[in-house]
Amino acid sequence: MYIAIGLLIFLIEIIIACIIKDFIMLGIMIVTLGFLFLLCIIKGDVKIKGAAIVMAVYCFLWGIGMTGLSIAGKLNKDFKDYDVILLVTGVGFTCFILGIYMGIIRKFQCSHRISARYNGAQANTVRGHTTYTPEFSFTYNGEHYLNTSGECFSKRKLNKRFQIGESYPIYINPKNPNCLCVSRMITKEWIFLIVLGILFLFVSYNLMIEYSII
Repeated sequence: MYIAIGLLIFLIEIIIACIIKDFIMLGIMIVTLGFLFLLCIIKGDVKIKGAAIVMAVYCFLWGIGMTGLSIAGKLNKDFKDYDVILLVTGVGFTCFILGIYMGIIRKFQCSHRISARYNGAQANTVRGHTTYTPEFSFTYNGEHYLNTSGECFSKRKLNKRFQIGESYPIYINPKNPNCLCVSRMITKEWIFLIVLGILFLFVSYNLMIEYSII
């Protein structure tokens, strides 16, 4: 859920930046997003604390860098406009890192198979398209856990695969049981995100060559 919200905020920020043509505000918004992650960590509202910390630090560095370069460009007209490069690079790294972590690393970390009770699903609607993330409860090493898998299903596939109250095999991370998945297969959504990240980074690389940075 946090990832979906974060990506939505990034998209809104990009649209605003294109409209107002001022990356200072965009940098401030990205820093604000970092504070949002930090607040969630402090309040204990995140299930995967390590990933949230990485995203908070990443947003701080990316936002401060973009804001600083934009201010420098306004104060010194001879200063090259690198904020576009930083924006494209940041979006590329965001997509690539999320795709690698959620699509590959997280799947490998969830190596322990257990039986869990299916409690229902959380609905996620984007542009009128609704997907569902299954929620499971289980007991591991004497502790009770309740969390969603983070995987998205259509309503038809969800109802065909799961029934509320029944038990199903899932995979958890033994070191962090809150991290779980239904299947260890790498899905096309995360592959798409990785490819999208690579494309953004490729564009960034060509812009760096154009600006004679590399």
